[in-house]
Amino acid sequence: MEQLKKELSQFGCKGLGTTIVMLIVGLLIIAVGVVLGKQDFEAFDPVGKAYEFQQIDAVYAMGPFAEDGNEKYYIVEDTEGMWYLMKTGEKCPVPVYGEDVSDDDLSTLTGQVIKGKTASIYYNMAQALADFFQGSGVDLTAYNYEDYFGKYYLDTTDTVTNSSIVCYCLGGCLAFVGAILALAYAGRRNKIRKQADLLEQQGVLGRIYADYAAGQYQWYHKLRIVVFGHDIIDFAVGKEAFKVHSLDAVTNVFKCNMVDGEPTVTSYIALETADGTRRLIAPFTSNSHELADAVEQIKRNILGGTRW
Repeated sequence: MEQLKKELSQFGCKGLGTTIVMLIVGLLIIAVGVVLGKQDFEAFDPVGKAYEFQQIDAVYAMGPFAEDGNEKYYIVEDTEGMWYLMKTGEKCPVPVYGEDVSDDDLSTLTGQVIKGKTASIYYNMAQALADFFQGSGVDLTAYNYEDYFGKYYLDTTDTVTNSSIVCYCLGGCLAFVGAILALAYAGRRNKIRKQADLLEQQGVLGRIYADYAAGQYQWYHKLRIVVFGHDIIDFAVGKEAFKVHSLDAVTNVFKCNMVDGEPTVTSYIALETADGTRRLIAPFTSNSHELADAVEQIKRNILGGTRW
């Protein structure tokens, strides 16, 4: 009897495996965010690799030499006098020459650590850079910019902090939804168990268990029903744990696409008694071999020709 109750509880909690996977994936993504948050930043290397988290000990910036919406592109000088390219948001994180500081202020400036991710310099960016230097005496073009600035710039809008926040938000949402669904499934499983215990006390589950012990049963997962030799357990019943439909008085069974005289896209299994009373179970919205198989099995049961 206990094994039957266990299997009924598992059957009635369809999707629990997906919920557990969602919860685990959410926690793993959060863990990735934690690891990213502890990321070590190396010194910026303009000829190294793209998509690396690096940093510049910047003193001041020149420009912007290009803008794209709220994003701006600057030339930045570090504490060793090296020039690099940097992309920022609307506000530059270091003083801008000609706006915030002048020649007289340069000697008083100290370095500020600017972090970001390396990205490849693209043609339009290189062309804007060449236009910025035009007439300055620096022979920089859209084709020889690598001789001056290398292959990569530092994108300060794409930081490890932003990546961590994305991981925290995405992982947190998945884990939260997974936890809520897991609690809901746990509640439903408990509800199914309680109803099974009650039916056992009422003597209803005894006959079902006899069919179960004799191997006279079939699980129909898509339809969410279990067909036994003398009864059907229906889990597609909304808020209820499940319903037990006795086959004792059923004289006919067929696929039905009518509800209250109106056609419907949902298919049902109709259980009909001698007085014309009809019960519709196992709603399904697409063609399924399970539906036809279940109808045939129930027909054999009510005609006394049970075969399993």
